Amino acid sequence: MSVKMDSSAPAPRPASRPYSSSGDKKAYAGSSGPSRAEGKSSADPPPDRTVKGEKQVQSPLVVYFGYLKLKVRRQIEAFDQITKLAQAAGGYVQALSGSTVVVRVPATDFDDAMARFATAGEVLDRRVKAVDVTRQFADIETRLQVAREARQRLLLLLERVKDTEERLQILGEIKRLTEHIETAESSLATLRNLASFFTITIDVEAIVADSGTVVHRSPFAWVQALLPHLVTLHEGKKDVRMAMPKGFVLFEEDDVFRAQAADTSLLRAGRVVNEPVGDPGFWAAAIDHEMEGRDEELVDKRTIGKLQLRIYRNKDLKPRYYLVGVTTAGRYVYVLEAFLPSDLAWAAHKEALLQSLTTFEATP
Repeated sequence: MSVKMDSSAPAPRPASRPYSSSGDKKAYAGSSGPSRAEGKSSADPPPDRTVKGEKQVQSPLVVYFGYLKLKVRRQIEAFDQITKLAQAAGGYVQALSGSTVVVRVPATDFDDAMARFATAGEVLDRRVKAVDVTRQFADIETRLQVAREARQRLLLLLERVKDTEERLQILGEIKRLTEHIETAESSLATLRNLASFFTITIDVEAIVADSGTVVHRSPFAWVQALLPHLVTLHEGKKDVRMAMPKGFVLFEEDDVFRAQAADTSLLRAGRVVNEPVGDPGFWAAAIDHEMEGRDEELVDKRTIGKLQLRIYRNKDLKPRYYLVGVTTAGRYVYVLEAFLPSDLAWAAHKEALLQSLTTFEATP
């Protein structure tokens, strides 16, 4: 299925590079900075470049996403080849469910990594995107340092204060700062992880399908286009507000509303014109109808905050989870999507994710 992407030509080293079907070798090569060449752990932060006579300048920190759709003779053989290619590159298979495999490989040369995986079949679709998170990483580091210093001052103050009410106020502020520090530390770790390893999602389509054919039941093009692991709704980022679940980082410089966790779980939101005019229940039912044709299992449906939420699971021995929530505001339908690549990811994020959905707001 073809996915609509931004075709505008970005400037060199952009904050957010749109998906495209053509690679940019110069931009992708060495994306993770010199730390890999120096043999440092992938979990280490990128080193700073020191220029004589100048203050340190942080190396660019870029998160790369890749997508391939391959036609193969046999899915099992293709999955085996993809696994071996990932391992040979020093990476691993993050998740495999249905016809989709998510791989992580060390961040060296993105085009080379994509080309290697493309040898597993005939390439039907190829998409790449890069998001520069250098400034976001530095901002979080700065806020983290300020919070640590403020907490330390309060701890020292707490030792001197005797009044019970004042002590309770100080303890409350220490608790708030501690939570802020933990969130910032988690965000930095996630950004390091995502920049240190490319995330490449591969859809494998057999010449002779091993399972039933997907039937698109919905008459609405945007509903038909919905995919668990790909962005298909690109507008509306500035309209959306929500608290991020623990472990997820929202890419501030991305041109779409997209957050990701280190295990490649995705959270995203977009909008589409509400035509024909329908309420959230109408659109949730339309999505249900479409997913039935795809043989998705409806795990749960509920109203959560302002969203009509549906939770789907594909019928596989190792299922992935796909959450779709809809609401309406002004002349738009707003769609919240989450992709959890495995049972393990669903168990890890379920509670925090559902709690965060209660904070979802959309203002055109």
